[in-house]
Amino acid sequence: MILKKLYKLFLSFLFEKDQLLQKIELMDVETFRISAEPAKKIPIGTKDIEMYALFSYKDPLARALVWNIKFRRNKKCIALAGELLCSIVPINHLIIPVPISRKRLRERGYNQVKLLADAIKHHHKEGLEAREILEDCITRKHTSPQTSLSREDRAKNLRGVFEITRPDIVYGKNIVILDDVITTGATMTEIARALKAAGAKKILALSLAH
Repeated sequence: MILKKLYKLFLSFLFEKDQLLQKIELMDVETFRISAEPAKKIPIGTKDIEMYALFSYKDPLARALVWNIKFRRNKKCIALAGELLCSIVPINHLIIPVPISRKRLRERGYNQVKLLADAIKHHHKEGLEAREILEDCITRKHTSPQTSLSREDRAKNLRGVFEITRPDIVYGKNIVILDDVITTGATMTEIARALKAAGAKKILALSLAH
């Protein structure tokens, strides 16, 4: 009986996602922007980093957009998200997509945040050289999933996980750290710490949702 209820719940979840996906795929950037709930100011940050998100993750449209990029690699959602993010990525900043571990990359087959970074660059009409995407300058060790951890445990879980492999590239540069979702900010804070130690200048953390 319990398994049957769980199965029905899972099917209803997928059905809802499919309905929302159909709606999203018919939207242009402006329609999505006025339809999804904007994110509130992120009450996280240090002297090393500022954090911004476009939409509230509580909003069904925003959640569906993130979900279909992360788990389905939906091309229309990726393109839409890239155009949305493009409007808030400043020029003269290098874009670093939050890396995933090699183990996670083998399991999933792609890094959804790198897909977003590529989509952002695709939508830039000018100044492409000022928004270079850096993927191979930072590595990430494999850790246990963050989803079920508290804010404090997330920070502990990520301590020392990121390594800047090309400090010469980030030294003195303005950096945008890109992710699909900012939750507690622990991932962004830890990456910013590593980048600052490598000599990065101004660091912004940007995401689709929070």
